[in-house]
Amino acid sequence: METVKKLAEYRNAHKGRSAVLFLSGPTLAKYEAPEPDLITCGVNTVMFQRQNLDYFFIQDVGNAGHANSYVRRKEEYDAFKPHIAKFYGTTLCKALKCDNATPYEFTHGRIIKTKKAKIEDPEIPADFSADLANKHPAAAGSIAFPALQFLLWTGIKKLYIVGADITDGRRVGEVRALQDYVAQNHLGRWIEFEQWSKQAYPDVEIVPLNPVGLLGMFGTRPSFRFHALGVPHTITSPEFAHCAFTQKVRRFCKFMTEAGHTVYHYGHERSDVVCTEHISVSDDKTIAAYADWKNTSYNGNLNDSCNREFTANSIREIQQRFQLRDFVLCWYGLGHQKIAEAFPKSIAVEPGIGNHKSFAKFRVFESYALMHHTYGKYDMNPRNYDTVIPSWLDPAEFTYSDKKEDWLLYLGRVQHMKGVNIAIDVARRTGRKLKIAGQGKLDVIPSHVEMVGYADIAMKADLLSRAAALIQPSLYTEPFGNNVIEAAISGTPVICSDWGAFTENVLHGLTGWRCRNMDQFDWAVRNIDQIDPATCRQWALDNYTITQAHARYEEYFKQLHGVFFGCDFNGSDPLRAAIVGPTRFVRHP
Repeated sequence: METVKKLAEYRNAHKGRSAVLFLSGPTLAKYEAPEPDLITCGVNTVMFQRQNLDYFFIQDVGNAGHANSYVRRKEEYDAFKPHIAKFYGTTLCKALKCDNATPYEFTHGRIIKTKKAKIEDPEIPADFSADLANKHPAAAGSIAFPALQFLLWTGIKKLYIVGADITDGRRVGEVRALQDYVAQNHLGRWIEFEQWSKQAYPDVEIVPLNPVGLLGMFGTRPSFRFHALGVPHTITSPEFAHCAFTQKVRRFCKFMTEAGHTVYHYGHERSDVVCTEHISVSDDKTIAAYADWKNTSYNGNLNDSCNREFTANSIREIQQRFQLRDFVLCWYGLGHQKIAEAFPKSIAVEPGIGNHKSFAKFRVFESYALMHHTYGKYDMNPRNYDTVIPSWLDPAEFTYSDKKEDWLLYLGRVQHMKGVNIAIDVARRTGRKLKIAGQGKLDVIPSHVEMVGYADIAMKADLLSRAAALIQPSLYTEPFGNNVIEAAISGTPVICSDWGAFTENVLHGLTGWRCRNMDQFDWAVRNIDQIDPATCRQWALDNYTITQAHARYEEYFKQLHGVFFGCDFNGSDPLRAAIVGPTRFVRHP
């Protein structure tokens, strides 16, 4: 019992004070003292960066190929003298027959009398100790844990942790990724320690500084870094209201920046977006080919001069700001693929897929219909880290009214596949006037049709608030159809096709009618008064606002970040443990 008797001497030795534990991860270099007069403790190679230590713990023998290993720098390790005490682990003592090991060694539970105790093997479950006078502290695969238990034993009130960079997968001076950390479930041990410390020392505040490896633990709030790529041929501003992808970028940057994340936006020099930093990668000359965007649709050419310039400039600018494990957000899908491929160490995400092609390892679809369509089209199995986040809107940009006028509204590109011809015919058959707002022209304008041209945000809000119904008879598998939720928030029923995302975002008989033939479209128009405007609006408020989108994205990015902790499907990660709802799923009334 000699070992634990010696440890008993340190009980409450620093009662009421604050301490800092230095571990050997890369963020150690960023350390700035959070308060004066701290008790200091370091482990292993930390002594080469921090000489002014009160306590020092060393366990790793290292290898001859490591410049700072014990086998290469034994004399320096042995000569180093912290102000109060130095602790050697048994692995070191037995391998090198150290003569100056202190009697404060650590085992996994078996009290031994020798001064050369055994460090716990990684596979042995942690058994942390809050009574070091009678039980050795558990090593749990890392010398960090004995040091932590020891500092808590000394009666401190606050403990800062620096350099716990297990996400990064390497220690200072090492290039090789430490895959053994994943195999040993190193992150799992930290989670166990966090849970144990809350019970054993509920009054001690534990604060990770620059938390890379411990992000989201010990009360830290996850903070991510996003490189948000704008749409090459548009300007990220409210003016481009017709482009759902552009508006997603604008709104996403705003709510993620306001939530405390770092958001870099790459886009046109006249972009109007809330972000940490806007980086101009295009100008009016770049998008000159699309100057008539209010009247014509984008041609889909991903290899034109506009896209090439946007890609080259974005890669150059991201290189100046990129850090390991940053998120690169490819809002324009395949149009951003080359940019993502230029940063293989990023977490590349397609965060709002609204078409039938995608490339990224991590994908956010606008609807389950689109996700399942993609799996079927490419004959692929589902992916655990694909997800569905419905499109969203800002209610403040729309006007609610339960007083409707006697005309129908078609809102969108004036194209056959969007169903404009069906809308024209339905309005004629039911004796209604039809207003068409969007890009494109009709060869012949029937007498009951009014072409109102491009609808900016203000015009769109006005039209949607007054229309008897929005008619969207798309002839293809609609990925989402933003207009239908914009109508709902305005209190306006929707008459649409009965496939694609409409089966998810239009509730038949509650927020509109879904149809499969002209008789059904006619019936829907004549029975549109059965749909309650207040029900439509509440459906949108409950499911499709910035508030829900923000929560869903936060949950998704936490899951992805856990993957790079080494936390796979079967892993343990507190950031993702509670991600099962209610914000994840659309709520039905």
